[in-house]
Amino acid sequence: MRWLLFLSVLTVGLYRCAITSDVIKEEHNVLFESGKHGLLAFVPSRKRVTREIGGAGSKLPHIENRVKELCANDKRLNDSMATMKTCLKKKPVFLTPRDEFIENIDHCSVETRNELRKCLPEKLRYFPDFFFNLVDSVVKLLYDDFGEIARGLAPCVSKLNEEPSKTNYEKCLKSTGEDIQEEILESKEKFCGKFLEAANCFIKQLNDTCTTNEDLEKFKKDYIAAVKRPCK
Repeated sequence: MRWLLFLSVLTVGLYRCAITSDVIKEEHNVLFESGKHGLLAFVPSRKRVTREIGGAGSKLPHIENRVKELCANDKRLNDSMATMKTCLKKKPVFLTPRDEFIENIDHCSVETRNELRKCLPEKLRYFPDFFFNLVDSVVKLLYDDFGEIARGLAPCVSKLNEEPSKTNYEKCLKSTGEDIQEEILESKEKFCGKFLEAANCFIKQLNDTCTTNEDLEKFKKDYIAAVKRPCK
């Protein structure tokens, strides 16, 4: 069930990405990366992307353990996930039009969503749709704000990794109740509350660290909208 960590890879700020402006010129380098995150991560060549896992993503091991506990022995779920991973490879990110790419995610995940609903208790059955709705929302952000990320966010990534920016970001996360474990999964409202608090820590870090410009301002606005959308 390591695929749950995919949430932290896809979500910018939980997944903080920087794409250089010339990546569009090298579309042949676009890859599907698999590995420790289980479910394929939709990202360009690793030479063109900087990824960090933070924020609400740090809660995901606890969520993963909770879902493991409930669904670990579900062979049909494991089989559906293997099929989904193969299916997702058919449409490379950024080489596939946005809506077609998202449609493929939705198509490939139908069986996995259904199997998750079957094995999760009733109060947790919101989570499969929430998760994949979040995936759709963040993929739209990465497509629609591709230029803004390249021009506005990428130049600041090195500063985000430096002190005191990094430590201040971690302190902000702790102030949101980062230590809360699997109970954040018990309701959509509770999960979203903590999730959005962590997302705002990323925005605060950008405000405190990066030089303001039009591209970065648009990205920040669109990022918050993308994270909020699945919580409505």
